[in-house]
Amino acid sequence: MVRLHHDSSFYALALRWMLALVVVLFSNVFFVLFSFPTRWFSFSWLQLLHSSATSAGMILTLGPYQVELIRACIAPGAYALLAVLILLTPGLGFWKSLCMFVLGSVLLLA
Repeated sequence: MVRLHHDSSFYALALRWMLALVVVLFSNVFFVLFSFPTRWFSFSWLQLLHSSATSAGMILTLGPYQVELIRACIAPGAYALLAVLILLTPGLGFWKSLCMFVLGSVLLLA
């Protein structure tokens, strides 16, 4: 008879897989979290180029032109993929994973 030995690494792996599944199922949360920073960074860049830029919700206006930030501009799937890749990478501690997610998020915003 074969006995399976479940140690803490098995439970850590199972927890990471469950968290990754939760991230995938609730990836719309990333749209809510990152819509304001994306709008703010886009508007800031437009303000640097033309001081007459205005913002109203998800629409940025530059003179006679209007730019609507659609869901793909926010890229919630990219943040979800980043989170899943970090969660499924073995050997990362909590703080290292958090720093990687923050750094990756800033790079996605740029």
